[in-house]
Amino acid sequence: MSAGRVSQVVRHPASGREVALLGPELFRDRDVLDIGSGAGRLSFQVACIARSVLGVDPNPTVVAQAEETARRLGRTNLSFVVGAAQRLDTGRRRFDVAVFTWSL
Repeated sequence: MSAGRVSQVVRHPASGREVALLGPELFRDRDVLDIGSGAGRLSFQVACIARSVLGVDPNPTVVAQAEETARRLGRTNLSFVVGAAQRLDTGRRRFDVAVFTWSL
């Protein structure tokens, strides 16, 4: 897998900046780390085609919301943890793809 693969670049409607959209082939059957996942906006979309997704966010309230939604939807390949990107600790778990979107 090559780093930085992009399917298309579009202009963000609010900021006018260019935004790279990642294609599904980047996530298919892969283990994905979603840093700054919030309530799981991207995590839930990616989990439909990924082998597994771990969402990490420093806000315990949105992590609890994401966990509840995952439980309600029966998504067994999707999990969330409270944590900050600056001190990311995934233990021995390894990922094929890591994304960091809309988190700054």
